Order: sequence, then C-alpha cells, then structure tokens
Amino acid sequence: MAKKTNNRDLIPPQRPHPARSPTVRHESIQVTYQAPLPPPAMVEHFERIMPGAADRLFRMAEEQAEHRHGLENRKLDSDISNEKKGQYFAFVIALVAIIGSFALIWNGISTVGVTLFITTFAGLVSVFIVGRLRQESERRQKRRDMSQMLERAAGQPQIGDGQV
Repeated sequence: MAKKTNNRDLIPPQRPHPARSPTVRHESIQVTYQAPLPPPAMVEHFERIMPGAADRLFRMAEEQAEHRHGLENRKLDSDISNEKKGQYFAFVIALVAIIGSFALIWNGISTVGVTLFITTFAGLVSVFIVGRLRQESERRQKRRDMSQMLERAAGQPQIGDGQV
C-alpha cells in the first residue's frame, strides 16, 4: 500500500530574505506610584477592563487601612502597658533601696546606707533626665520629618493641575 504524503512535507520552509528581514521593536512602560491606591486614570482603566475593579480596589485599601490601624493600636496599648509595668517595678526597687538605706543608717552601718541612698537617688534623677532628653529628641525628629514631608508634598503636582 502506498504511503500518503502531505503536501506541506514536500515544500521546504521559507527563510526570510536577508535584505528584507523584519524589524523587531520592543517597548516597555513602567509605572510606579507610592500610595494606597493607583492614580485616578489607572483606576478608570481598570474599571473599563473589569467592571467592579475600582470598588474592589477601594474596599481592599480600606480593609488594609483598618487592619494596619488595629495593629498600631494593639502595639500602642502594649507599649503603654509595658511602660506602666516598668514604672511600677522601678518604684518598688527604688522604695526598697531607700528603705534599706535608712535601715542600714538606723542600725549604725551609715557608710553603706548613705552610699546606697545616694546611688539610688542619683539613679532616679538620671533616669528622669535621660527620659526628658529622649522625649525632646523624638519631638524634634518628628517635627523635622513632618516639615520634610510637607516640603515634598508642596513640590509635587496636586490633583487638578492637569498632571497625572
């Protein structure tokens, strides 16, 4: 029985003529933004491609913001609780040291008692001074960060300037 051949098997593949080789052009576009939501034009484009996408984007951003706020609130509550515990423990330790120093002085061991009292008192004063200095430093840093953020925002185009 004779084997059937396909007509395509008989035609050799065509190769492009070297003088007429096709020109391949590659283009890429990269868009970046730093915000919880993309720019309005991009949201509109998403909505045209997939109806309901804008609502999903907004809902996702709102849920993420709620989640982040919840985490921040839990962190703040934990920090406040830890600070209170630290203050209570520091108060108890300082009270025990001061009472101990007076007990030592009362029992005639005045050198050790006075030394314990002075070091305890100096430690308490230094903790308060260092705490105040740290708070002031943090306030200055926050003011600096806020002014830099405001300067950057003032230099960028605002919504309605005709730029996206």
